Amino acid sequence: MPNCEDGEDASTLLLASDGNFYGAAEGGLYGAGLIFKMPAGGKPTPIYNFCSQTNCPDGMYPQGPLIQGTDGNFWGTTYEGGSDNSGTVFKLSPGGKLTTIHSFQYTDGYMPNALIQATDGNFYGTTYSGGTTDCVYFYSSNCGTVFKMTPGGTLTTLYSFDFTHGATPSAPLVEANNGKFYGTTAYGGDDSFYGCVYGCGTVFQITTAGVLTTLYRFGSAQASRPTAPMIQATDGNLYGTALQGEDCSGEIFEITRSGTFTELYCLVEVTSEWLEPGAGLFQSTNGVFYGTAYAGFGGTDRFIASRWGSGLS
Repeated sequence: MPNCEDGEDASTLLLASDGNFYGAAEGGLYGAGLIFKMPAGGKPTPIYNFCSQTNCPDGMYPQGPLIQGTDGNFWGTTYEGGSDNSGTVFKLSPGGKLTTIHSFQYTDGYMPNALIQATDGNFYGTTYSGGTTDCVYFYSSNCGTVFKMTPGGTLTTLYSFDFTHGATPSAPLVEANNGKFYGTTAYGGDDSFYGCVYGCGTVFQITTAGVLTTLYRFGSAQASRPTAPMIQATDGNLYGTALQGEDCSGEIFEITRSGTFTELYCLVEVTSEWLEPGAGLFQSTNGVFYGTAYAGFGGTDRFIASRWGSGLS
């Protein structure tokens, strides 16, 4: 289709209970993004185009990946649009009927990242900006939030970041098997390190009651700028990637739920190209982690990492 009406730059796919794949993409009929459906071995078909309503109360620029809720519907967020142009949470039926569940108002968040549905049945997420705490370093832009939302759309801001405890979370949360949530911020924490003028980022823990604990403040001598979601591995620890580090263009790290941090691998050591792992990790049944990285001099590469060492293929 002309002008990318069938979408471009698609998100990670979701394999739904009906056996089809679903995802979000840029482009679309109105240039504000779309949701598509794709059978295995088939072609994607748009099932909803955002900004189909005047002034885009249905949202703009969906953030993937989608999740399938316990109700069978698909849940997601848009970065902008809604009643205050601060983004939305939406529910989409497999048949393509969209319901805007929440429109952010900046003070409760701006530019929401992807959702998770927790074991308590509620949805949890982060917003890149907005909230009630001013981030002086970001030209009076606020630092972002962590929120909880019921399936009926009642949203509670659990925490507004304040730079010292992190700023601008860029990834979804992960619910660990201890019932607490873990996430990262791309900025904030500590701005005293060379190369991290706006702070190197943090790893945090937060409870369902909104009690936040900063587990780790990144420094430029280690990994910094985590922007991808972490995973909890079979050993109970959390693993993630970061975009920067001293003499590294990307790193893989491990952190325990109590905050013990280990830098596992500096990706520049395994290739002559500069790599930036912009996505999270996946752990296979054999215990090995897999991931992808952007390569500065020739496309993309994929890497594999064990607990004690790494390789590149």
